[in-house]
Amino acid sequence: MKTLKNITKKLNFSTYLLLIVLVSFALSGTSCKAKKEAKEKARIEAERVAKAIEELNALLIDEVSTPDQLQSKLDAVKIRKIQNEEVNGLIELNQKRIDEKRAKIELERKKEEEKKKEEEKKVILKTDEQLDLYLQQIATAPTADVANNLITKVLEMFASPTADVLIIISKAGSEVDYDKPTNIKTYLNYVKDQKLYSKRIEALEMDNSGKIKLLELINR
Repeated sequence: MKTLKNITKKLNFSTYLLLIVLVSFALSGTSCKAKKEAKEKARIEAERVAKAIEELNALLIDEVSTPDQLQSKLDAVKIRKIQNEEVNGLIELNQKRIDEKRAKIELERKKEEEKKKEEEKKVILKTDEQLDLYLQQIATAPTADVANNLITKVLEMFASPTADVLIIISKAGSEVDYDKPTNIKTYLNYVKDQKLYSKRIEALEMDNSGKIKLLELINR
């Protein structure tokens, strides 16, 4: 018969083996779980990268969206903070493209603004010459009827018969002294009655409809 000591020894060894097996199994399970989690994480990251690349490539050929709209879409990708060389490269390309588009639009805007200013100068110059001629004709009109017809034409050039007329008495640099303010209708009748126009047009201000809203005159 086996002694109690031998039986106990045998049981202790069996328990030890079982414990090793259980620990090994537990460690194996933990390792498998960690691998699965790492694999799932890698899959999700790969999908994020692929989606970002797809979106960034689409932005590069987007000719419909405005620069602000493109920037908004690009920022939506940037905020994800994806650490990928290809993604970072595409972000840089898109940002450069957006900046260039903005610069081009700004250049075109400035050109259009300059063109508009030049056209306004031409209109003002033409108006200036025409108005000056009318004023001379009113002063030298042979009859009151002729003068009145000319006054009617001049008033059509102004935003209102009460549009301001400022007559400069003296001018030294930025210091300007004006005579008592009047309006265009009153001044035209004055030129007609006095048969005198000894001024020249110093400046015109026009409203959005191209009508004169302010006239400045100075002695010739």
